[in-house]
Amino acid sequence: MADHSKTVGSLIRAAEDAATAAQEGDLVGNFVILLESIIRSEADPYLLAGVLSKAVAAIVAQRVPVERQQVCGRMGWLPLIASQG
Repeated sequence: MADHSKTVGSLIRAAEDAATAAQEGDLVGNFVILLESIIRSEADPYLLAGVLSKAVAAIVAQRVPVERQQVCGRMGWLPLIASQG
């Protein structure tokens, strides 16, 4: 049986860092800290990619203006992000 204590410890530290960031009102920073911890963990990479893909689809559908949504699908995110400066 694998020893997950190191992974659990790093996730606890990340959660504590994320809680501090959330208290400071930095929700994006909070998400980045948590995401970096999950990526470093032993989480199933296929499950993680699926969850992130679903999140991207939700962000595009709910937050990106309709006239720019096709750009996200055709060109991917990098050109869109670069155009935002």
